[in-house]
Amino acid sequence: MAKKKIKFYHHESKEIITPADINGYKFELFIFDAFLLVQPEKFGLLEVRREEEFAPVKNAPGAAEDSPDTARELLSRLHQGWFEKQGVQFESKF
Repeated sequence: MAKKKIKFYHHESKEIITPADINGYKFELFIFDAFLLVQPEKFGLLEVRREEEFAPVKNAPGAAEDSPDTARELLSRLHQGWFEKQGVQFESKF
């Protein structure tokens, strides 16, 4: 459970309100929370390079970090690197 500032619609003013203080709870789960529930003989983990396998999306588009935009950029940067290793040259880099 995470305490959050949650935007809401105010019916009388017909506006979306962004609260200054925490006004609600979000019940969040992460993949790690499931580890305790799995059968050990059917569970495995891989250790990988973060920049090649992980681009978090936790925020809305337009956010400075962990958004669909930043994930897309990280993925494009990864793919551009693969092409450059094969000799492809780009006019610009990510």
